Amino acid sequence: MRKGAKPHEVRKNEILDRAQQIFFQKGYDETTVQEVIDTVGIAKGTFYHYFPSKEELLEGVILRYAKRLVQEVNERTKNLSGNAIEKINAFCQLSSEIKLRELNPQVAMALLQAYCDQKNILLRYKLTEKTVELLKPIFEEFIKEGAKEGALSPVSVEGLAEFLMRVQAILGEELYRILLRIQKGQGGARLLKEFYLFYEGVLERLLGAPPGSLKLFSEESLERFAEELRKEKNVNESH
Repeated sequence: MRKGAKPHEVRKNEILDRAQQIFFQKGYDETTVQEVIDTVGIAKGTFYHYFPSKEELLEGVILRYAKRLVQEVNERTKNLSGNAIEKINAFCQLSSEIKLRELNPQVAMALLQAYCDQKNILLRYKLTEKTVELLKPIFEEFIKEGAKEGALSPVSVEGLAEFLMRVQAILGEELYRILLRIQKGQGGARLLKEFYLFYEGVLERLLGAPPGSLKLFSEESLERFAEELRKEKNVNESH
């Protein structure tokens, strides 16, 4: 390594950090490679050494986020005890908790707006695809275990895990939109509760789980986050 040069992974993550920030702010299509290069403060040749194209840079941003999510979910679910329904509840609550934790309330409004913005549809699509790909095997094992226990009566084990992960991704986007409405003072705990009940009811029917058995979100953590969003809005308005 050249004297004074940053280690490979340090420099790569620095580029990914800046690219992710710009992608969310401007949208993928509106972001240029030169903007990323200028923001990081590196030579063009250095950038292309790590990422041969803007498309591969986007893939790098998505893959890093998804791998971090999956790694933490794996570490915290591998020793779960209880039946399959309890494991599914813990798995989904943990996934939501990690995502919400990433949305620091101080920057939550900007990130939520960016995520829901139509200009970031490609970013959102690729993130969903990679997350489904990496988390599907974990969810599939829970469904098979539940069917074997008799706790679940899924319409089909094969393929259901992927379908449910996609349903979760779609409803997750709706959750973000609800949080944005709450941040604007257009709803509160009741709005969240209605969303939980609808979401859990859909998955219970598809899994053949007993009514009221799925608790996929921690209402306490989501309501606390919504309250933080409202506080942040009040702080911003007071300045």
